Amino acid sequence: MSMISKIPFKFCVPLLALASCAVHADETNPQQFVFGNYGTYLKKPVFNYGPTEFKTHAANQYTVGAGAILKQHHRVKFGYTFGEFKAGEPSQYAHTNMLFTQYDYLLPIARNINLTAGAMAGYQFAAHKVDKIMINGPVIGAQIGAEYRYQQIGFELGYHYNVHLKDHKYEDGIKTTQKDDQTVTMGINYYFQ
Repeated sequence: MSMISKIPFKFCVPLLALASCAVHADETNPQQFVFGNYGTYLKKPVFNYGPTEFKTHAANQYTVGAGAILKQHHRVKFGYTFGEFKAGEPSQYAHTNMLFTQYDYLLPIARNINLTAGAMAGYQFAAHKVDKIMINGPVIGAQIGAEYRYQQIGFELGYHYNVHLKDHKYEDGIKTTQKDDQTVTMGINYYFQ
């Protein structure tokens, strides 16, 4: 059984609701695109383990995915994010994976420049069984950004604020929570004609 098939039904509902938010933007020829971006945390990921705070070191995110623009102003993305951060000893890396769907409203401010604002919902899961207790769970967020588009290529900068919805309890009853995080991203979009 794959990790994705283990996602509880109650966490899938927000994902489906977000994915369907662009249904009203009916269009016969949506513009499809693929994207990739790199993100860095404004503050490194932090976990609360009982009364103590567990801070991490250097942290980065790498995202790939695909999407479509509907009615020129509605953008829907589906993607995968690989996150990596140093936890504990500087030589120890922890990894996260996240599948997500994202909606953005595009506001043109010049011929080739759009401002973007929207919401995201996803499910984060650990790459290693040991980390699974700490970081599996649903994530929601909001983002703003700007895109400069030249023909079929778009260059994008963005700010993301994510909220981790699930607390985890160890066998001894101590609760672990992942604090909200903020990232700045830069990426490239390739639009198909």
